[in-house]
Amino acid sequence: VLFGVVDGVKASISNNKEINQMKVLLFSDDLLSLDSVTSVLIGFRSNEIETNRLGDIFGFGSGTFNHITLYGDDFVEIRKEATKMLRYSKVFGKRNQPIPKITKEDKLKINKSMDFCPTGAIIEKEGFYLIDKNKCIKCYFCVEIAGDVFKI
Repeated sequence: VLFGVVDGVKASISNNKEINQMKVLLFSDDLLSLDSVTSVLIGFRSNEIETNRLGDIFGFGSGTFNHITLYGDDFVEIRKEATKMLRYSKVFGKRNQPIPKITKEDKLKINKSMDFCPTGAIIEKEGFYLIDKNKCIKCYFCVEIAGDVFKI
C-alpha cells in the first residue's frame, strides 16, 4: 500500500531564489488526490492539470478536486489564507502563464528534464530541443531540474 505525505509546500514561480513556504500537513493513500489537493491549495484548478484529469479518467485515483473527501479544518479558509501568503498569488488569476524556454543547449540536462516531464512536452527534433506548447502543462519541473537551461 502506498501512502503519501506532504509536510510543507515550497513554491517558486520563477528562477528567482525567493521561495514561498507554507506549513501544512497533508496525507493520503490516494497519491493522485494528494497531488490534486496540493495543486488546489497553491492556486490551481485540479481539472486544468492534465495529469490529474487523465489519472482520474484512467482510474489511478481521484485526480479532480470534486471527487475528494477532505477531513480536518475548512479547506476553503485554508486555501484563502495560503493564497494570501503566497507572494505570487496574483499570477494564478491569469490563464496565460508562460511556457518555459530553452536558453542553452545542454543535452545532458535537457535529457534529464525530458525523463521527468509528465506530458512529454520536451522533444528533440532534427538535433534541436523544443517545448511543445500544446503538451506543456506549466508544471515547471524542467525549471526545477535544470534552472540554468530552462527559463520562464
